[in-house]
Order: sequence, then C-alpha cells, then structure tokens
Amino acid sequence: MKKRPVGVWVITIIHVISLFVILLGFDQELFELMTIPDIPIIIIGMILNIAGIVLLFSLKKLAFYLLLMAEISGVLHSIYALFFTDYLDGLGLSLNVAIRVTCISEIIPIVILFYTWFLIKKTLSPPVTISS
Repeated sequence: MKKRPVGVWVITIIHVISLFVILLGFDQELFELMTIPDIPIIIIGMILNIAGIVLLFSLKKLAFYLLLMAEISGVLHSIYALFFTDYLDGLGLSLNVAIRVTCISEIIPIVILFYTWFLIKKTLSPPVTISS
C-alpha cells in the first residue's frame, strides 16, 4: 500500500471543505441568474472535480486528466458567465473586477494540476486498462 503524500491529503481536505461551502452557501438569487447552459456545465464540472479528487486520493494517474477537464470546464464557464450572461449586473460587479476575481480564483486549481502532474511523474499508478 502506497503512503499518500501530505499534498494529496491537503488537496482532498480543501476540496471537501469547498464542496460543503458551495452546497451550504448556494444562493437563490444566484440560481435565478443562471441560464440553461449553466446548470449542466456546473454539474459536469463538479462531477469531474469530485471524480478527479477521489482518483487523486487513490493515487491514480487518471486524476490529472479529470482535474484538467474540470478546470477547462470551469474556465469555459467563467468566460461564458462573464461575457454572455447577466451575472455581473446581478452581482453588482464591473467586468474589470470580475475578470480579476476569476483569474485569482483559478490559481489554486492550476497549482493543484501542477502538483498532480508532478505526482504522475513520480508516484501515481497508471490508469486501469482492460485487456482481453
């Protein structure tokens, strides 16, 4: 049995806390601002993120790819939300402030991706393959 690096524990705990904060802090006003594409994009991103963290905790290489897809989904959703919805008006933010907040909020997921990539190169086990 492989010993999990401290970073894996830290990332897992951060994600569990974040999930609870998102679920407990869900705001009806924000839900009313959502458009039809928002909900599936958010759900797909959350599923990819949760699956990625579970695989990271299990020390599987596939974790990186799921977390990467979750990050790409999040960035695309941010671009969509900034430029094609009424979020900014509803939240009372200027485009300039919203872009800065979005960029800053992407720092942690990008650091997690780099750390996961480092783990792939060092210790994570390969994805499971089905052979006949």
